[in-house]
Amino acid sequence: MQPLRIASLIPVLMLSIFLSGSVRAHSPGELFMIWPSLTLDAAEAPYVVYASAATKYGFTVQKFEKGRWVSVGSQGLSSKRGLLPSLTIDATGAPTFSYYSIEENSILPIVVLKFNGNAWIVSSMLSLPASFKNVGRAPALVLIPDELAYMAFFNQYKGGKLSVAKMNKWDWVSVGEPLNISSEAAVNPSLALTATGTPYVAYQDGTHEGRLSVMKFEKNAWISVGSPGFTPGFALFPSLKLSAAGVPFVAFQDAEQENKLSVMKFEKGVWVYAGKAGFGVGMLPSLALSKTGVPYVAYWEYGNTNKGKVVVAKLEGENWVKVESQDTSSALKPSHPNTQ
Repeated sequence: MQPLRIASLIPVLMLSIFLSGSVRAHSPGELFMIWPSLTLDAAEAPYVVYASAATKYGFTVQKFEKGRWVSVGSQGLSSKRGLLPSLTIDATGAPTFSYYSIEENSILPIVVLKFNGNAWIVSSMLSLPASFKNVGRAPALVLIPDELAYMAFFNQYKGGKLSVAKMNKWDWVSVGEPLNISSEAAVNPSLALTATGTPYVAYQDGTHEGRLSVMKFEKNAWISVGSPGFTPGFALFPSLKLSAAGVPFVAFQDAEQENKLSVMKFEKGVWVYAGKAGFGVGMLPSLALSKTGVPYVAYWEYGNTNKGKVVVAKLEGENWVKVESQDTSSALKPSHPNTQ
């Protein structure tokens, strides 16, 4: 259990530092970027949202178009500090993302922003589940396809076990009985939905020394997808997505690959690596899949040559190739400081 105890502290410490305001030590001119979330539109163009020091940790959304990263609307979105954005494309093709707003060391209701073609507007605000309020750890990804929200989160009232809730009009209701779907403390959950609305959740499993487990809600019960604790070693920051064919993929920081990033998929009843394992020096991966199941990953790169920047990589054959502009003027970064 010792690896899990150490590893589980990392996201908690990152969240605590962010809540405390220590990230303000980065000047607006720096390219320090964090909290990436990735999605693809109907034409499979990558979109990514992230927070950066250059915009005082407001959010910026960029799209890869004609070989260039271009901004979508204004930069530095959010009037308050926010974290854990979740980006998607809604049924009308509009980029939409949710985030948790922060004020005075407290996590406030979830804000949902939508791009109307000219500007980002507040689409809705969601309350938090009552059992979430005293958790004190980062919640899981919230997915809002067509304004339907699910949340996976630590339930402090239940010994830190993992809970999943669904927004039912104006209130959250438990998905599954009993409420908790993990037998031990679960760390870093990630949530995904099938096209028909079946929820899947990936998490770092305390029962299996911090390795990943994936479960799905089927026939009114949570069941394992493959073997629990399927990763070779403990795994940080899982990001779960389902292909159009319903195949689960998960990106994560892989302890067995010198803490580099890897992607695995559930194929023929077992979890296997998708492409080369250990392809990127970074953390906080965000996974997206093309219509044919080609994985893309956005992540916070902390290597010697690209410290504190968000990058996007795509699987081509067995190799991971960065999705980047040919000229620095259209790179994946804020184009200028924005203090709005």
